[in-house]
Amino acid sequence: MSEAEQAKIAYSDGEYLVNDSTMGFPYHRFQVTVEEELSAGDTVELYWKGKTFPNRKVTLYAWDYAEEKWVALNSAIGDADESDMVLTAEVDKEHFIKAGKIQAMVQDEVKNANDPFTILWATDTQYYAESYHYIWDGLGDWIVDEYNNGKFEYMIHSGDIVNVANSDEQWMVADRNLQKLDDAGVPYGVLAGNHDSIIDGIDYSYYHKWVGEHRYKDNPWYGGSMDNNRNHYDLMSFGGHDFIILYLGFGLEDTPESIAWANEALKKHSDRNAILVMHAYLEYSATLSNMSQNVFDQIIVPNENVKMVVGGHYHGVATRVTEIPNQDGSTRKVLEMLADYQGGPNGGNGYVRYLTFNPVDETVDVVTYSPILDDYNFFDEEGVDSFTADYQLIDINKRVATDYFSVNVYSDQLIGTDKGVSSGEKAAAKWTGLRPNETYYWYMSITDEYGATRQSDIFRFTTVAGNSSTGKPDNSSNAEKTKGK
Repeated sequence: MSEAEQAKIAYSDGEYLVNDSTMGFPYHRFQVTVEEELSAGDTVELYWKGKTFPNRKVTLYAWDYAEEKWVALNSAIGDADESDMVLTAEVDKEHFIKAGKIQAMVQDEVKNANDPFTILWATDTQYYAESYHYIWDGLGDWIVDEYNNGKFEYMIHSGDIVNVANSDEQWMVADRNLQKLDDAGVPYGVLAGNHDSIIDGIDYSYYHKWVGEHRYKDNPWYGGSMDNNRNHYDLMSFGGHDFIILYLGFGLEDTPESIAWANEALKKHSDRNAILVMHAYLEYSATLSNMSQNVFDQIIVPNENVKMVVGGHYHGVATRVTEIPNQDGSTRKVLEMLADYQGGPNGGNGYVRYLTFNPVDETVDVVTYSPILDDYNFFDEEGVDSFTADYQLIDINKRVATDYFSVNVYSDQLIGTDKGVSSGEKAAAKWTGLRPNETYYWYMSITDEYGATRQSDIFRFTTVAGNSSTGKPDNSSNAEKTKGK
């Protein structure tokens, strides 16, 4: 490390040494010198403070000289806010210290990065809300069961939740089933179709009432919205593969405001795979309306992370793959799909689609299924309802960011004892025999009346001629050994 890099990890001050990688797994490795001859009662602790991306695993390792291998000692998972994490571990002096040196490492990892993952896609449930309540109810229960059984990780609903936008009765049917998903913690997103938003013109009042931002804003996957969830996006990670699923509500998809909002969100999360969800996008003949063409030209083309677009509205199915040139001269394939079964018996008989992404061969398997009928494929023609298409995932970005690293040596040399200290009172012990102009380290071992023991941080002070300064926590150097005396 350079001096500037060492300075970033010398203090717990919010200054981070950051290493990112889309190829291997980034790590920070430390070699710290301690006293070769530690006292028999000394305890040696590794301490790391830092952070990583959401859902990434950071592990603290130490080199076992006896076994000649790295040993994982502690780990933590990054949260959605990329908050600081602290990893500590006590090490065996016989195994992890040799010639007065400790080798330690922290590394970012991705669990099951090559495992397939599945998104469930439903659309145009309007007739279930109006006339076939048992199908909505059956879907609600089945979706929760499928999620709990690990069959999918996220669900898309691409609109027409109800058939009559201002019918509270229909919204209540949809609501009780969406509430099943909410109660089970199923990550999902919705948007408004024409039947959810047209009441003598575009009117989102009922949509806002039942599925506005208030319903979803506290979910950890909810990224943000425009106009009270009319447009919104979710942020999901599947085995380290990061996605932004962006929803454009019906009727105002290609307005300048919606296009600007969508482009800002996609640019902000350009390192994530993007799925664009609309109610009406691809038509029966796999062509685009003027509105959809505007979205294609002004949102899909300029954002190279958009590689899938899904929508319903039109009664039927259609698929096309469009190749778009990227700025670097390469091309990307955008998979565009229409899948709407509402024209079938009983308003669609509950057909939904599984979208299973395969990171190894970079494909997506599309499977259509009705849990109501326990039947695959609405149409008999092969390759219409179920097929495999190319889908190239963005390389996983990984990060290890260190704010502070230290090796703490807790000595068992007793300074003094203060017994019977009540809560809120000060504990004190006199430390004699201190030399002038020297730095000393100390800590407290606190035992309550029930025998529970807690160990404090290590503190330090430096004496002067005939005096000493006040103790303070030690944040002096990443390679400085700290020993309580």
